[in-house]
Amino acid sequence: MTTLSISDFRKDQFFAMLERRGIGSPRCDICGETRSVQMHEIISRSQTISSEEIRRLSFDEHLCNLLCPICHEHANIRSNEENCWFVLYKLYGRGDVAKGYEIVKPYYDRIASRIEIMTPLLRV
Repeated sequence: MTTLSISDFRKDQFFAMLERRGIGSPRCDICGETRSVQMHEIISRSQTISSEEIRRLSFDEHLCNLLCPICHEHANIRSNEENCWFVLYKLYGRGDVAKGYEIVKPYYDRIASRIEIMTPLLRV
């Protein structure tokens, strides 16, 4: 069985993410803009470069946002990064941030147990 390249794997994850969210016209998770959205991994490439397996884990939709180009450009600023986490908690908790945190945390922990992550989860 052939393993997909990292870029093809990421592309597959992006399209699966769009499909699972049931989005006909994708919106930016931050501003709601309907321009072309991009997949943003909250756990950055520089933090996962040491392992292809960890890199693939970072593409999980529970650790990624859909962002318009403008929000994506500013996503790694500390306050925006925390907002990206908060948006995921709200999304997966269906409005309940604490519930969403509990849903997202195991996906984060799978990576955090293997590498030192510079950005802690936003505590709720």
